[in-house]
Amino acid sequence: MPLLTSQQITLFLLMFVRITAVLYLIPIFGHKVIHSRMRIAIAFFLALVLFPLGAVNAVPEPRNLIGFFWMVIMEVGVGVVIGYFTLFIFGAVSFAGSIIDTDMGFAMLSLSDPVDETTMSTATGVFFTLLFTILFLLFNGHYFLLMALQKSFEYIPVGKAAFPAQPLAQAAADSVTLLMEVAMRLAAPIMVVMFITSVTLGIIAKTMPQMNIFFVGAPLKIAVGFLAIIVALPGLVKLFEWVVQRMYKDIWALLKIMAVS
Repeated sequence: MPLLTSQQITLFLLMFVRITAVLYLIPIFGHKVIHSRMRIAIAFFLALVLFPLGAVNAVPEPRNLIGFFWMVIMEVGVGVVIGYFTLFIFGAVSFAGSIIDTDMGFAMLSLSDPVDETTMSTATGVFFTLLFTILFLLFNGHYFLLMALQKSFEYIPVGKAAFPAQPLAQAAADSVTLLMEVAMRLAAPIMVVMFITSVTLGIIAKTMPQMNIFFVGAPLKIAVGFLAIIVALPGLVKLFEWVVQRMYKDIWALLKIMAVS
């Protein structure tokens, strides 16, 4: 009698596909500093650990190769949806830094984004992203992502994922709204300070026309912006904690959307 049946091997491969898709997209695990072989090894280990959970809701073995490939596409789809919805939060944090840099005059300075290393971000955007990544680890966000991966096999059995167009489209729209909300909440305190600074410089320019306000104002706005960020850091940490909690809530809601009723 074989140690593993063909149905069990198929189930393991499909679980491995979903886990790999998630690990290639979610923050921390999906960073390019982690080699592809390491991510595959982690996915293989997680598939072994979670295999008993997936076997509880085992699906019938596909009848042909086309059916198997269709199930693979479904599992990749589940992983891609979970991964990209998680990246929305990190994109919001980076966007908040870009808004601040526009007010400070740092918008022309672009650096490689530390999350995906493909897009360019401003200096404050990179700083916010690195700070949020550290706090994300301190808030046990990486543990939550692994737990969400585990729960995905409870809510969404292998090969039985549902992709309802309207709820997913609404969830995507809500994520974009959340991105703007998070970005504005993070950038608002510094934006207010920079607005007051700009108004003050405008008044000085009117009262003292002989002064080169651009020569004085550019470094002054940068200094005031950095000072405002330092002062606002304790409040930003609280906002980052709220962002992580909101991400938890949205991922649970997303899993329930794709769950089979």
